[in-house]
Amino acid sequence: MTKLVVSISVTPIGTADTSVSKYVREVISILQKAGLKYRVGAGFTDVEIDSFETLAKLLSEFHTAYKNGSKKGVHSYKN
Repeated sequence: MTKLVVSISVTPIGTADTSVSKYVREVISILQKAGLKYRVGAGFTDVEIDSFETLAKLLSEFHTAYKNGSKKGVHSYKN
């Protein structure tokens, strides 16, 4: 099966703190639980996935994770 490598950035908006490390940790935890290969970079995290359906599921999980503590968030990804 062909693998896709996508670069994902999740930006929480409307948080009480300027640090995003809490949200990065939550995203990394989701990737680890999913058993996906990933590499954290300065602005994006590169993730190896098998389909765009997997990407949609991940983005949904990220959204749920950062809703706790932020008013909204922005997802960016590139393939």
